[in-house]
Amino acid sequence: MTEEIKLVQLVDFPPMDTSSPMPTILADESKVNLLYYLKENINYGNDSNVIVEEITNQHIVNVSFDFYLQYKFGSPNDEALNGHKYYKYGLSPYSFYEVHNSDLIDELERMNRVHPMHSAAAFSKVKHIIISFHDSCFEIVAKKYSIKKYTDHSMKDCLEDITKSLYG
Repeated sequence: MTEEIKLVQLVDFPPMDTSSPMPTILADESKVNLLYYLKENINYGNDSNVIVEEITNQHIVNVSFDFYLQYKFGSPNDEALNGHKYYKYGLSPYSFYEVHNSDLIDELERMNRVHPMHSAAAFSKVKHIIISFHDSCFEIVAKKYSIKKYTDHSMKDCLEDITKSLYG
């Protein structure tokens, strides 16, 4: 009998800008870079009826996933999150989770059984991560990840930096 799926909140991910995190993906066959905005150093307007936000510095997070098997990106957004199959396990907006006893990892392992060098043990070393953004969800099955925070960078600068480190 399979164990029940369980979502465990990940606290090592820096929190996203909940209004416009603008998740951006740069991927090849071995690595996925997921970038998103943080909201820091915000000045609010003085009018009590109007909130004016000014982001004085751009803070961007890059989560690099190495040795991934699959990723998904897209629907649902925060307003339709209750339609996601993991909602009943506690999936909530603007959050980061690891899916324990993942049915997706099980599915990928079953699919790979036709490979002549298949090893079921290799699938026990991967993690299923799900991140719920404002307008989308990101899911990935990967062996490991690392997190880097960029301060005072544009998204373009970050993407150029990552591209240079990958391709010289």
